Amino acid sequence: MREKQFEEQVKRYLESVGIYRIGTPEDQMPVKPVGYWLKRWGGSKYIPAGVPDMQVTIGVFNIDIELKSETGHLDPLQVQKLRQIKNSGGYCMVLRPKDFDAFKQWVKDVIRRDRELKETGEVWRCFIGASEFQPNRDV
Repeated sequence: MREKQFEEQVKRYLESVGIYRIGTPEDQMPVKPVGYWLKRWGGSKYIPAGVPDMQVTIGVFNIDIELKSETGHLDPLQVQKLRQIKNSGGYCMVLRPKDFDAFKQWVKDVIRRDRELKETGEVWRCFIGASEFQPNRDV
């Protein structure tokens, strides 16, 4: 499977569990949203080369994902960026088709844990500036 085909498979899965491309209109979300994903193209004016392909946010949890085919190799800039994310306390992964089933289970676990954190009050929501985009403040 080519990397682009795998990327499309990952996106379809994420959207099937409520993790949508950022900016997706609510009327196009058949499943209640629990997160968002953002595709990045490194090496542009605004995104440095080597930055992981996707950012996925599930509730309060954020992870950077580098997608690779089974035979794809990380280049030195990608290794550098992944190490920097990891060493700064962030979460990142290299995802290949052979690991897709484990990834799907991991996503389900993160969604469950995020719900638990919110239900127990372990996570507080930030309302700073909320009135700028949500007048009634029920963000």
